[in-house]
Amino acid sequence: MPGPHTDKKAKGKYGAETCSPCMLIDTTDANIRCSTVSGTFLVAQGQAPFILGSKRVIEVVCWWYHWKPKRRFIRLILNNGEMPYVCNKIGIPFITNIER
Repeated sequence: MPGPHTDKKAKGKYGAETCSPCMLIDTTDANIRCSTVSGTFLVAQGQAPFILGSKRVIEVVCWWYHWKPKRRFIRLILNNGEMPYVCNKIGIPFITNIER
């Protein structure tokens, strides 16, 4: 795996835009690998927030330092009750990579 396993200073980088109807989620202070990220993410197809252990998580289409996990999606820990929504607009930017 390239890049560090955890990084408190990693931030989301916008790298793509919507081109068809999709599910997005706007996060505020979500957690992934010790970092805190805020922004818009593309929700993995057919996914909704679920409880894993005692945390509320959602799977999003995103990479960590340009590394794609084996299960294909990054799991964000949601802290503020965010919910995904259907986006029918074209050209909405979303985060595709988390890095420094």
